[in-house]
Amino acid sequence: MTLSENCSKNMANIDLFIGNNYKYKRISDDVERDVLAGDYIKSCRVTELLSDEEDRLSIQVDDFAVAEIVERVRMRKLYFYIYHTIADVDSVDEIKIMSLYAFWTLKFHPFFWKEGYISKRQKAGYEINAKVALNLFLSGIKLYADAKTKAAKARGQNTIYTISFTREDTAAINDLYYSFCYRDWSKESLMDFAKSLIIKVP
Repeated sequence: MTLSENCSKNMANIDLFIGNNYKYKRISDDVERDVLAGDYIKSCRVTELLSDEEDRLSIQVDDFAVAEIVERVRMRKLYFYIYHTIADVDSVDEIKIMSLYAFWTLKFHPFFWKEGYISKRQKAGYEINAKVALNLFLSGIKLYADAKTKAAKARGQNTIYTISFTREDTAAINDLYYSFCYRDWSKESLMDFAKSLIIKVP
């Protein structure tokens, strides 16, 4: 089950998210929080993004930042359900969910080096968080493209959707990585940009 799918699964009962005062209710179930946090960390694939073994052993996670990230994504998903014309709370697509995870990863920087450690490859903690956010972002676009292709096939259409560039396109990836490190992104701009990268295969 993907991170976005698990987020949808945990949104099944709307009463868990809105209290009697009609205000948002934060996650109160430790099990739910742990599942969402675990799925987020797994989807980040942070150790796979680090080529140096010493780096992999020296990366640490801020559990409070992770808890806040999954809370913020959960909150925004409820917003989409209430204020947008989607069929139900589980209809928020992968590209929105993963863009949100990328956005909050850039904001909260949940991954950091252990005290006193200086990486030979990564200048600062923000660089690894930018790598993680970029990986989440691109993964979300691929999931969305695959879902659109599957939906088209179900309608009897032979239409294939994909990303306008691949991970092997070094120049494009480096430009995005630089942008994630040093430029400001809003949630909405990330989601819109992600959708603009989806193309039909001729």
